[in-house]
Amino acid sequence: MSHIVKGTVSVAYVSKEHLIKAISGLGQLSENEKLYRVGVGYTRERYDLVLISNEDPKLRIGYHLNNGVWEQYQEDYGDYGTWTKNISSQVQDRYIAYHYEAQLKEEGFKVTIQQQNDGTLELLAEESAW
Repeated sequence: MSHIVKGTVSVAYVSKEHLIKAISGLGQLSENEKLYRVGVGYTRERYDLVLISNEDPKLRIGYHLNNGVWEQYQEDYGDYGTWTKNISSQVQDRYIAYHYEAQLKEEGFKVTIQQQNDGTLELLAEESAW
C-alpha cells in the first residue's frame, strides 16, 4: 500500500518567495490542498503549498512550514515516485537559482535568469558599472 512520505531533499527551503517561484514554473500551485495516495485517494490532511502536475492532477508534491523550513511531502510509489523524484530535483535546482539571484542582486549585480530548452535555469550575473 502506498503512503505519503517526507521527501528527502538536500536544500532547506526557508524562503516561501523562492519556493513559490521554483514551483510555479513546473505546474499549478495551490494552497491548502490535499495530496493523492495511490490506491487510497486524496489525503484528509491539507498541505500549505501544493505543486500539481499539469499532465495529471493526481501527481502532487506538498509543502508544510515547520520551524522555518518548508518540508516536502509526496507519494513515493511507482510512476508517482518517478514523477516526484524528477520534479523534486527540478524544484531544488530552481530554488537555488532564485536564491542566488536575490543574493547577487543584493551585491549589486545585474542578474538575468534564462530557462533552457531542457527546463534548467541559467543564471547570468553582470557586475554593475561604478
